[in-house]
Amino acid sequence: MDVRTQYGQFGQGIKVGIISDGVDSRSSSIASNDLPAEGSGLTVLRNVMGGDEGTAMLEIVHDMIPDAELVFYDHGNNVLEFNQAITALLNYGCKVICDDIGWLTEPYFEDGTVGSHVTSLLNANELIYVSSAGNDGDNHYQGIYNSLNNTAEHDFSHGTSASPYLYIQMQAGEEVLIILQWDDPFGGSGNDYDLYLYNGNTGTKVAQSIGWQSGSSDPIEIISYEANSTADYYISIERYSGNSRNLEVFIHPGSGTSIYSTNLSPADAIYGHPAAAGAIAVGAIAADDPNNDDIEHFSSHGPVTIAHPTPEIRAKPDLAGIDGVRVTGAGGFPSRFYGTSAAAPHVAAVAAQLWAQLPGKTDDEIKSMLFQSAVDLGNGGFDNVFGHGRADALNGFSNINDTSPPVISNIASGNLSTSSATITWDTDEPADTQIEYGTDNGYGSQTTLNTNPVTQHQQTLSGLQANTTYHYRVKSTDAAGNPAVSGDRTFTTLEAGAITYTQRVNTGGAAYTGSDGRQWDSDQAFNGTWGYAGGGLYSSNSAISGTVDDMLFRSEHWGMSSYRFVVPLT
Repeated sequence: MDVRTQYGQFGQGIKVGIISDGVDSRSSSIASNDLPAEGSGLTVLRNVMGGDEGTAMLEIVHDMIPDAELVFYDHGNNVLEFNQAITALLNYGCKVICDDIGWLTEPYFEDGTVGSHVTSLLNANELIYVSSAGNDGDNHYQGIYNSLNNTAEHDFSHGTSASPYLYIQMQAGEEVLIILQWDDPFGGSGNDYDLYLYNGNTGTKVAQSIGWQSGSSDPIEIISYEANSTADYYISIERYSGNSRNLEVFIHPGSGTSIYSTNLSPADAIYGHPAAAGAIAVGAIAADDPNNDDIEHFSSHGPVTIAHPTPEIRAKPDLAGIDGVRVTGAGGFPSRFYGTSAAAPHVAAVAAQLWAQLPGKTDDEIKSMLFQSAVDLGNGGFDNVFGHGRADALNGFSNINDTSPPVISNIASGNLSTSSATITWDTDEPADTQIEYGTDNGYGSQTTLNTNPVTQHQQTLSGLQANTTYHYRVKSTDAAGNPAVSGDRTFTTLEAGAITYTQRVNTGGAAYTGSDGRQWDSDQAFNGTWGYAGGGLYSSNSAISGTVDDMLFRSEHWGMSSYRFVVPLT
């Protein structure tokens, strides 16, 4: 039973924007009732680029939420026109926007023109932005420069293979596009790398890209080559000057070009605006996969390595959706629609369906519901292949009638240092993770929201001041959007110049319940705030000499809940 039958939600009252190549043959889909009529559910703001992938994407959304208003704008000739498309759809009232476009020369290691624009719109508006994660899982390489036999050439195998290059096979007359980037900032690269393509049969260099990176250049080299003979070819990188950098290569083949898997990896193959922090990047699972639990071989994996302006590792993709579905094939487009281009509109439709049902929710709340209701696949919890899992509309709607917030318990602070503390807690149902903290109960700071739904929560606070009491409270919201917030708690960071040790609690003693409510058996390891130095001196404002495990146990058992011991350096 689907969401429309069980809940009567057909997407009424919400606008969904699609950006792709074109909707040239939309009249055919309208005639077959696979799209609504223009002016009565379909609006085309611009269609000058040509094609019908946009038609197919619109059909997927219409199949799932037939009462939603669909709006189309083509991707344009460049990134500036693409940004105009996004803005136009937002200004037209679209709450959910979905695209399947990759700008091949956008920066890999930083947010480019489109990614920055998407982020700014997401920060300023109630908007959900969905994008294809990419189909580059079979044609991607990333790794730190490694000299091949002490030459300038890069060893793609990093010494693990006798095949040190990237390899392709081309038919005569076919084309390939090869793009190399490295982790210098755009407009600021002084490390000079060059890109080469060789005929593997003859050893002849057939193409090269040897731009000069002088300190104010872009870290990019591009080869576009049409084969004049059928042969195997190999790709080489040389360091002309500068330091070792993180190198990333994408190979974009023509129809008659095959890519060998040697030295390639799908990991970290998401880039451009799908990699933007607030966008939902979608991987693909085949519709005919019996359990819908295997990622398509071509689907790009995460995470995303960002080097500028601040280094970070972004958790991507966000979700997986279904591809390999039937569309009308209007305009000669394939009637089986494969790729993350097909998966993304499925996820966009689920988001729109939830938001149409719950129009009072914020975009972040709808996204949280999407993530927490996803069917977990792969490694438990979030992973770099499926993200939060396979988007599931029925799961999302089944949580709507849940009005009970999660129950928070077992809150504890531990691993205290002069500048950090780790906070842990439990919830009775999967929920997200966040902490508010500060030097008083007004807090003022908070951790980054971790939307991965778990029942055992942990976050580390860093950048704290030594010997300072901090107030904190923990927050968890379940898949239905029910928030839970704990009461105020405190901890005190350690004094500068103190050493902490792991204490073994209650050695030789009976089980007991500590003052924080935790159950302890005999001789349990506790990485808390006690200091221990094999029977040495202890200090908690005043020195305590000759303390043994049992005395520490009694102090915790009968003393204050915030009791701690630290061992001075002198």
